[in-house]
Amino acid sequence: MGAREDESRRRRDAVFRATWELVQTEGFSAVTLRQVAERAGVALGTIFLYAANKDELLLQVFGERLAARWGAFLEGSQGEPALQRVEAFYDDCLAMFFADVDNVGAYYTLLLRHPTTKFPEVVELRARLRTILRETADPVALELAYYGVFAMAVLEHVHVGNETRTRATMHRSMAILRRGAAG
Repeated sequence: MGAREDESRRRRDAVFRATWELVQTEGFSAVTLRQVAERAGVALGTIFLYAANKDELLLQVFGERLAARWGAFLEGSQGEPALQRVEAFYDDCLAMFFADVDNVGAYYTLLLRHPTTKFPEVVELRARLRTILRETADPVALELAYYGVFAMAVLEHVHVGNETRTRATMHRSMAILRRGAAG
């Protein structure tokens, strides 16, 4: 890698690190590109080398963080039965959601407004889940069903606001999927 690529990578890392720090301290919706540039020590225009707008920057930064967390999670669960791995993965997703409802909720809201094909971390993660499920009769349908169960659990929590009820609903739904996949 040449000096120019090293410098570009350093600036990108500084922008992404500054964005993540601001999300943690200020919250997803309060982050501004000006704050990111100041914290990263770059010109405001530099940010646009890495993202077209604030939403895209936040999605990329959050997506990378999620991909790293869940990549490690999936690596650590190798050897376990496929449905158990996928259910544990989505249970971890729900745990992360409850640990930071506002920021994770804002992330999912942005995902709904933007096509996921722009964000390779999301596409790659869903492909990995399909790979785990490949021993089942219809891995694509099953992966989408599990994703749907998780998404509906998040929506239920948004409307009801009861963590215990949301977890119970998701676990009952996954048990139904598991029985259907075994049949």
